[in-house]
Amino acid sequence: MTRTISSRVAGISLAVALAAGAAAPLPFALAADAGTDFGNAVTVSNTNVQQLIANVASQGENPVALNLHKYIGDPVATQPEYTGGQANNAADGLTPANGVQFTVRRVTNIDLTTVAGWQQYSQLRNATTPDAANLGEPTTLTTTDGVATGNFPVGVYYVEETVTPAGATAVAPFYIALPLPLTSGTGADQVVTGWNRDVHVYPKNQQVTGEKTVDDSRVYAGENIKYTVSGSVPAVPATNTFDGYDIVDDFDETRLDVVDNTIAVTLTGGTTLASGTDYQVVKGTGKFGVSLTKSGLDKLVAARKANGEQTRVVLSYEAKLKDGATPGEATNSAQIYPPNTANTNAQFTRDVINVDNPNRNVTPIDVPAVKTVLGQITINKVGENDAALSGAKFQLYRCNPGTTETNAGPITVNDTDTWTTGNDGSVTLPAIQVEDFYNNAAQQDEFDYCVVETQAPRGYALNPQPVAASITDANRTNAVRITNVKDNTAINLPTTGERGTLFAVIGGGLLALLAALYFARRNRAA
Repeated sequence: MTRTISSRVAGISLAVALAAGAAAPLPFALAADAGTDFGNAVTVSNTNVQQLIANVASQGENPVALNLHKYIGDPVATQPEYTGGQANNAADGLTPANGVQFTVRRVTNIDLTTVAGWQQYSQLRNATTPDAANLGEPTTLTTTDGVATGNFPVGVYYVEETVTPAGATAVAPFYIALPLPLTSGTGADQVVTGWNRDVHVYPKNQQVTGEKTVDDSRVYAGENIKYTVSGSVPAVPATNTFDGYDIVDDFDETRLDVVDNTIAVTLTGGTTLASGTDYQVVKGTGKFGVSLTKSGLDKLVAARKANGEQTRVVLSYEAKLKDGATPGEATNSAQIYPPNTANTNAQFTRDVINVDNPNRNVTPIDVPAVKTVLGQITINKVGENDAALSGAKFQLYRCNPGTTETNAGPITVNDTDTWTTGNDGSVTLPAIQVEDFYNNAAQQDEFDYCVVETQAPRGYALNPQPVAASITDANRTNAVRITNVKDNTAINLPTTGERGTLFAVIGGGLLALLAALYFARRNRAA
């Protein structure tokens, strides 16, 4: 039978433990998942090495096939673990990863056709980076339908994943002996019976995903928009640590101001990380980032072990919508820089990310952007002969759809609920959210905007009827024209507030009437 090597994300543990004496048989670990050491050891004798030379090394220039199977998913135990051919459950529920590139280089100072070579091989550890001077020319293998295959001479090879699937973490580099021994028996009775010239390896990539949400239902200038960014977490590698986790948020600084004291980071399961201790906030140009510190990364490792694939890092914050924001889309995107699970160095220096020029040695995950759609309403006030009228005051309301019936009080935008026309007879209400798009999705049109005149220009009659001023995602600006006629009574009264003025006018009229009656009665008496 042949042998299959199964690998977790951290890589493949292969080893030879040398017994006493250079000529003694060598116990050889066929394969092990990450985190296990030298299991299933089998003795490789000098006779076995001679068989290797006769039966494999003599079979042409490249007698051993290496098959790298790539799938997206959490590392799982491959069953049966050491079957030799393609494992019967390797792809269960997983997606083949195409276009993944591996660089395979021979370790030139190890000769597996000698006992000394096996002795050197016994000292290798995946966490040890080989001396570049001892590596041969690179061979690039690229996956198609999840498999990359190459043929090689007998030897030890160092395999690195050099092109990783989009949104996935890379597997750690690993060593592999080609070929691998075939065995019979178990335990101390296990012996080498031949050599596997068709080696299958199953390192798995883990897909890291990101999501962004926005809560901006009925928000206006001067108010805060709530954002969350969440990212998944790969499995903990054999080093039992993560070398980093960063989120960089890219916001529209022309329309948004991030509110610093609202920034918070939590982990699945309710763990809240402490700013300055577990993560650092980094500012840039139109960007800010959070970088987990060593303390935060340790908590992330614990959370991933406790919660598995459900673990997520969640960044939440609020941003103030600026006054005067121009019509358009206040977009907000993000990138997640996950741990580099191919990093075999457990002793690393953790530096905060440079948000303007990210310095992490990982491929970032682009998080789909969210947006707030803004429009504006312009009111043009004119009189007879289209003359511009200044001094007219208006308020903005939500009206029932398709009507001009107001369904709530006036809308406040940046602490203002009344707008006055200028000398050109116009006034613009900026940074007004459209009616039919919020929370980053098209919504049912629950209301239409309308404007109400609350005070007419001097000498003109008030027009108190609400006037439709709808703005939608498809039509983000609206210019409303409102005409006033001269007030022949010369009484110009507001519709809201200033009730005392109204009563004073009425009272004055009554006094004038009483005075007229008094003088008329006195004249008759005379």
